[in-house]
Amino acid sequence: MFCDEKIIAVYLGQNEYRDIDGANCWFDVYHDIAFHTTEGYRLLLETDSYMISLGADGVSVTSKNEFKPIEHEWLEEYVDSFQDEVR
Repeated sequence: MFCDEKIIAVYLGQNEYRDIDGANCWFDVYHDIAFHTTEGYRLLLETDSYMISLGADGVSVTSKNEFKPIEHEWLEEYVDSFQDEVR
């Protein structure tokens, strides 16, 4: 939808200081496929050329060469591999 390249990794970004009261996020796959988040959290989808950010302020696509984490953000590997087949 935002990029034709295959997603190769997913990261969870969160505010280092957690100073935002009630900040939280979850990925809903039971009722629909949706990412619910508050300010201070985001998902980063990595492709060969881009970093796609899904956050409270919407979606942004940035070249990997120009990507920089948000100040005071921790990035944690969320999904580190994808398989073509489900076993």
